[in-house]
Amino acid sequence: MVLCVLSAWPQLAEAEHWVSAWATAQEDYQSLENDQNIGERPFVMPLRDQTARMTLRVALGGHRVRVRLSNELGDESVVIGAASFAINPLGPRVEGRPLALTFGGRRFVSISGRTSVTSDPLSVSVAPGQEVSVSLYFPNTTPIFTSHSMGSLASRMFLAPGNFAFDTTGKRYTQSAAAWVFLSSVEVDSDVHAFGIALLGDSITDGQGVNVDNYERWGDVLEDRLIAVHIPASVVNLGIDGDRVLNPTEPTRQDELPYKFGASAITRVDRDVLEQQGLRYLVVFLGINDIGMHYPTVTATDIINGYRKIVERAHAAGLRVYGCTLTPAIGTLPVGTLWSFDSKEEAVRIAVNAELRKGGIFDYVVDFDALARDPDNPSRYRADLTEDHLHPNRTGAQILGQGIPLSLFVDGVRSPRHADNGLP
Repeated sequence: MVLCVLSAWPQLAEAEHWVSAWATAQEDYQSLENDQNIGERPFVMPLRDQTARMTLRVALGGHRVRVRLSNELGDESVVIGAASFAINPLGPRVEGRPLALTFGGRRFVSISGRTSVTSDPLSVSVAPGQEVSVSLYFPNTTPIFTSHSMGSLASRMFLAPGNFAFDTTGKRYTQSAAAWVFLSSVEVDSDVHAFGIALLGDSITDGQGVNVDNYERWGDVLEDRLIAVHIPASVVNLGIDGDRVLNPTEPTRQDELPYKFGASAITRVDRDVLEQQGLRYLVVFLGINDIGMHYPTVTATDIINGYRKIVERAHAAGLRVYGCTLTPAIGTLPVGTLWSFDSKEEAVRIAVNAELRKGGIFDYVVDFDALARDPDNPSRYRADLTEDHLHPNRTGAQILGQGIPLSLFVDGVRSPRHADNGLP
């Protein structure tokens, strides 16, 4: 007989409670391949007898960690010959000996196509806001079918020839890239009251316009605020550059850029959002690409109906869902025939925001538009908050991240010790 004691919080705290302390959304290989073609990021494709060391920041503390690896967008098996986890990385260098990640007790794993694997729990203490690294050795020729790449300033991955998963010096890691490959999430066995907040967004959420290495995204700002007031919550950034609510962003005409950004938000809710451990909230900030990309043309009603489908799916999974109004885009330079924004598109944006402000779609609406727009010219970003009239810069991201009331997440905290934080 198993006795469950529910009366004392200290006993509950000893129970296993896994929460995604960091995660990223998955893109298929064409995103990486086209990054190479544009020449923005120095990827090596495919990987062969190479080690990828990827850096990230966990939002939650705990004494056990496990890592989820994804091959969900590939058809062929991926062999990981060795894998390690380290804390306090300094670029490709790490302090202390990296710890071996195992899978069913083995130090190697083969991930079948369209699947993912989670490592065995690793006994290691991490703190909220601590940087860690995950190193994966690829002994075989391995096309990068599943990954996440960014167009912003970042060096999240370092590459070394050979098996250097347990190297500490970092000297052999001579290449860097703005990506995480086959790495889906890092989970922490945390405080029983800890929970996750997922951000479903596009390049504004993913970090275009800021320095991701310095954790300047608006989601990072929100995470910093939660850590500062000791709310045990992680902010898992599931933004994808170019993502849309309704349609996958991929070429449909010969004169478009040869770039594929990822599945539509509606179709990736289950894979990217609901797979996260310990999630209680979803924040949706999407729709500007639906308007600016014209293949196909969509209406405000189409976008609103798309929001409703996302909310319905998330509510069914027990999540509270918050939405954000769409920030200005007038003045953005057109990208070939792929993207443009003028008065016609602005009318759709205004209509979408008007519907959001009426309520009845999301559980709460954060008015990012009001925070970012120029009060003298509401169709445009405030000049000091953006460099390209579409993506917030560091100051703009601070404004957005500071503009989300932390009180929205207080009901996710069940512990009396978090009840008196003086939250806005």
